[in-house]
Amino acid sequence: MTYVISDIHGDLAGLRSVLEQIRLRPEDTLYILGDVMDRLPDGVAILRWLMACPNCRMLLGNHELMMLNYLDEPSERNRWQWFRNGGEVTLKAFLALPEAERRAITVFLRSRPLQAELRIGEWNYLLVHAAPLRWYESYNYKNYDPTTFAVWYRLKGDEPLPEGTRLVFGHTPTPYYQPDQPPRVWRSGPFLGIDCGAATETGRLCCLRLEDGAEFYAD
Repeated sequence: MTYVISDIHGDLAGLRSVLEQIRLRPEDTLYILGDVMDRLPDGVAILRWLMACPNCRMLLGNHELMMLNYLDEPSERNRWQWFRNGGEVTLKAFLALPEAERRAITVFLRSRPLQAELRIGEWNYLLVHAAPLRWYESYNYKNYDPTTFAVWYRLKGDEPLPEGTRLVFGHTPTPYYQPDQPPRVWRSGPFLGIDCGAATETGRLCCLRLEDGAEFYAD
């Protein structure tokens, strides 16, 4: 089976709750669509678990990109952007690690892809954090570079997709699309939004199984 989670944001308790429900087997694959870290304090611990998980696949999110930008250039601007988005707790945990582990995490994050493509049943699934790279030329309204665009774009749900493709994404919490409902998967045609606002006061972590569309929520 194929499972997808996005925007964990350091919520280790929520992740454990979801994992207990799905009972991940060696033959299953779990995709994490970025934003493992920040806001809650266990982002680094979750990263270390993912690095050791043989059947887990992680994409880059904008929070991982903010961390890498700060580590590359610890300017006041990069620090302000990352800390304003909950990064201070992540940096504290990261700096507490031995240098070799910090280096391994940095190498791991730099190697994360921006998207994944799967064929399941009759559908092609495109997994992204915020947007497919192929939209860069059409929707790069803020003059982002391709990587920044792919992890920061705010999806509207009317962008064109190839026939037979479903887009699974995080980044934008689903109450943005359905404010009158509790945080849950947003489904609109071929679009599947799965960021249900973990680590926020009213949100929760969500996991989607692609084979049958089953939804799992943290207790």
